[in-house]
Amino acid sequence: MKTENKLRSKSTLALGKYVLINVRSLLAERDMTRKDLADLMGAPAATVYGILDDPNRIKVNHVEIFARLLGVPAEELFKKPRCADGRRRV
Repeated sequence: MKTENKLRSKSTLALGKYVLINVRSLLAERDMTRKDLADLMGAPAATVYGILDDPNRIKVNHVEIFARLLGVPAEELFKKPRCADGRRRV
């Protein structure tokens, strides 16, 4: 049981990291800052900074909001991030 919980925690953390990397990449592609995203969300910048700096703070509703505001399907944020050449990171 403990091993299963550890694996679940690691996979959840990995997904959180993927979301953060993908959100940051999309912000860069759109020439946006985290402050711009916070403004669009109507949230304090410090709150958004905290979420985007800690994969443990990512919640499903954050992913849905980020996806909507960045114009991508939520599933796209969970995908393994791409390298500069377009391939998925290993």
